[in-house]
Amino acid sequence: MWYSVRVLAHWLEGTMISSTQCLLSLICLGLCVASGTAFGEEKQTAAIRNVVVLQGTTTRVEMSSRRPIRTVRIENDKCVQILAITRAVLVKGVAPGTARLFLTDAEGEKETIEVEVRSNTLTISVGGTVQLQMTKKQPIKTIINERDDVIHVLPIYGDPTSVLVIGRAQGRSRITLVGADGKKENIDFGKPRPRPEER
Repeated sequence: MWYSVRVLAHWLEGTMISSTQCLLSLICLGLCVASGTAFGEEKQTAAIRNVVVLQGTTTRVEMSSRRPIRTVRIENDKCVQILAITRAVLVKGVAPGTARLFLTDAEGEKETIEVEVRSNTLTISVGGTVQLQMTKKQPIKTIINERDDVIHVLPIYGDPTSVLVIGRAQGRSRITLVGADGKKENIDFGKPRPRPEER
């Protein structure tokens, strides 16, 4: 009888220890899962998107969520100008440089866009070459060159998104690139064109 009681006591003690160990294991597992989730959430932080705008042109920028945009904050308003805010923002390139847009949608989700404004006036030496692409790197359907005696423009074999500009003589010319999507971009070569009030 005494022996049976001792065996029962040992069994109960072992059961309690096993239960305690199981409880501690479950707690540790829960902490690990929570830590892993938090770590995963940190990894899923939205990356900064890059947008290129040609000086003097306007482009439409949407948030990744596709929701209406509630607020916009600009880091450098000397480079870009916001023309309208609805489901997207219309961004105009004012001066060469970079600026960041901090967007918040209707649900409170935030996103950062880095806008690079490229100059629409380039220089080229006689005999020199410049490779050009449109800001969105779309295929180029049509090339319009005002003065072929100043610069010569050639398509690049195997790369429908680029053209090669060759300097022929001193002067000024304007190239208009028309993308496959119908968008147009103008690039001036030579001295900047005078403003209407300066003519």
